[in-house]
Amino acid sequence: MRIVIVAPILVLMAIAVPARADDWPQWMGPRRDNVWREEGIVDEFPADGPRVLWRAPLAGGYAGPAVAAGRLFITDYVTDADVKVANFERKTSTGTERVLCLDEATGKILWSRDLKKDYATKAALWGWASHPLVDGGKLICIAGTDTAHAVALDTQTGKEIWRAGKAPEQGYVPPSIIEAAGARQLVLVKPDGVYAVVPETGKLLWETAYNADNGSIIMTPVRVGDHLYIGGYQNKNLLLKLKADMPGAEVVWRNKPKQGISAVNVQPFAADGLVYGFHENGELRAMRIPEGDFAWRGGGPLGERPQGSGTAFITRHGDRFFLFTEAGDLVIAKLTPAGYEELGRAHLIEPTNVAFGRPVVWCAPAYANRSIIVRNDTEIIRVSLAK
Repeated sequence: MRIVIVAPILVLMAIAVPARADDWPQWMGPRRDNVWREEGIVDEFPADGPRVLWRAPLAGGYAGPAVAAGRLFITDYVTDADVKVANFERKTSTGTERVLCLDEATGKILWSRDLKKDYATKAALWGWASHPLVDGGKLICIAGTDTAHAVALDTQTGKEIWRAGKAPEQGYVPPSIIEAAGARQLVLVKPDGVYAVVPETGKLLWETAYNADNGSIIMTPVRVGDHLYIGGYQNKNLLLKLKADMPGAEVVWRNKPKQGISAVNVQPFAADGLVYGFHENGELRAMRIPEGDFAWRGGGPLGERPQGSGTAFITRHGDRFFLFTEAGDLVIAKLTPAGYEELGRAHLIEPTNVAFGRPVVWCAPAYANRSIIVRNDTEIIRVSLAK
């Protein structure tokens, strides 16, 4: 799909969807809050590492999987072109952008869609990267530009239910649903704006401007109380306040100097009155809302000297966190107002792409049925984390 700056990247939308407790039907899990609530999960990794349950071949990409009712949804890019090039040196390449439906138990493909062909669109600079969202019988994903920015597809057949929005480029933000002013709102972000639609129909509710550099807007807005926070490449940041009496939002501050978290790949996480996340320089930060300043900063699981766009995807489980790093490691750690503490680490999958001169795997995992499901540019694997 693309070589750099992506992941869907991209936290706190606290409304449940119709899903089994052990599914991961969307970006950030069942409640859109990056919390894994299953019981019976390992306290520490086995000496020889966690067990791989299955492997299935997959083409390039960084978009993470969504898992629901025995099905696994993922996107990839099939091409013969060499897309492993230096940052911001990507050229147009020929290939097929696919949405795939796999059997969760085996990895067998059940159906697929060609987004570029079906929506008569061009690929974004770093391809399709937004983690899809399962909402009831709908698979909601970022699709195109002039014809449809977002689409809802039938999870069983892949047929279109509705389409919404237009954009100069797709962007990389996974769709998410919040509840505010007594209404469910599907929040979508594109390089030139943030907007919300009715999840059932795609009807527009509200919209506000954004200005992303290189089309690089990746993180899903983080909700903290009645605020929504979003940040992006080149020190961009935006704090919105949701209206209480009707669907809508007002700007609190925009592009505050030397403040905020300008997230690139990693979706920030809200807890303890703070937002934890990786800034574009690879630094792990604990940010206060609505002030935008910091309780602490450091390298976290990436070491004391983090690198640009350093990546480790954050998921909470009980009183600890799982962090999947760009080196293909899964880390168990503590994140608190006092700082970062690492408890364990295991290597799961090889980093098959390149960014800033280093090998990386930039894919947000899914946690379902006491397993982690993660992909690189050659395969997708399911690894047991059961006790």
